[in-house]
Amino acid sequence: MVTLSIYFPFSEAFLSMMLVVTEINFSLDLQNSSFLDESWQLPVCLTYETVPCKELGMVLKYLDGRIFIVDRLPQSQAEVDEVVLVGDVIDEINGVSLRNAYNGQAGTVLQKLKGKPLSFHLIRWKWHDGGTYKPLLPYLQVLREKIPNFQLQHKHTRKEEIEGQCLLGGR
Repeated sequence: MVTLSIYFPFSEAFLSMMLVVTEINFSLDLQNSSFLDESWQLPVCLTYETVPCKELGMVLKYLDGRIFIVDRLPQSQAEVDEVVLVGDVIDEINGVSLRNAYNGQAGTVLQKLKGKPLSFHLIRWKWHDGGTYKPLLPYLQVLREKIPNFQLQHKHTRKEEIEGQCLLGGR
């Protein structure tokens, strides 16, 4: 009787490794796969759900198939909701993928969804440790070159303004 190890000299090591791998808990978030072609580092993703409104108040810039939020208009729905940060990437709107988007595609999708609740899948420019998500660095550099006053938004401002007003009012 011929043993398997003659034909497959590393079979025991392979089977041992497979036994270890079966014990590992893998969880793959398919909605968080936008940058897998560029990096194995997964970004911070979030969902922004908002009510139907006339104007969201997000200023967008298309760059190499990505849609960046480069500004938020004062008193707009996006500012009031305090979810979107300047520098974030819109990856999907109501399940419609905007990866490899062309100029104006987000507007076209939003026009079709007029009057309906919206759900945005966003990729946060900040990574888990608070630093910049590294695969976005080249894009952000180009945005800084093209838009001289472009600044990444680190936190929401309305909460700070409200807290400051409360402190000034003595409450």
